[in-house]
Amino acid sequence: MLTPLIPPAMSTQFTSRCSCLFITLFIVSSPFAQVSEFTLHQPIPVTGHTVKVYENVQTEFTKVFPKVTNVEWSKLKKNYLAKFSMDGQKYSVLFTPRADIVYQITYGKVNNLPADVRKAIKRMYVEFEIPTVIKVEEAGRTIWSVVVEDETNFAWVRVENDEIEEVRKFTKGTPHAGPQPGMAKH
Repeated sequence: MLTPLIPPAMSTQFTSRCSCLFITLFIVSSPFAQVSEFTLHQPIPVTGHTVKVYENVQTEFTKVFPKVTNVEWSKLKKNYLAKFSMDGQKYSVLFTPRADIVYQITYGKVNNLPADVRKAIKRMYVEFEIPTVIKVEEAGRTIWSVVVEDETNFAWVRVENDEIEEVRKFTKGTPHAGPQPGMAKH
């Protein structure tokens, strides 16, 4: 009778470990196999330098922002950041490789605020001017970040869903002024 070269207990352990190894390799490799759904096309030259941008991202960008001609692309991790100007405002728009918009930030002035938002802010900050307005659109949300100022103070105000929150208030000429008492949420 032939005796096995590997004792039965070791044979079971070996089989068990090999099975675990193959299952682990299968599980780990599956998600990576799905990443190759797109193909990387030739680099698209944009504003004097070359950034490799997926063709579907460029196509979606052109569809959403047809009037833009001077766009600067940069890579932000795996995503693509487009910076450009349009209609007197500056934009930063982040796209995924699948051409989905992650967020859109628009930098503007008081005339870019919706009338109802502008009136609500002016009711709270009667003597203040609104020099800077930033609109952030992300995940179905629209958030307005507004700077208001008068002769001695300025404040950073956040508006979302008709709710106004004073994020920070500063006194002009005070270095490193921190949040002031009385920061309000309305």
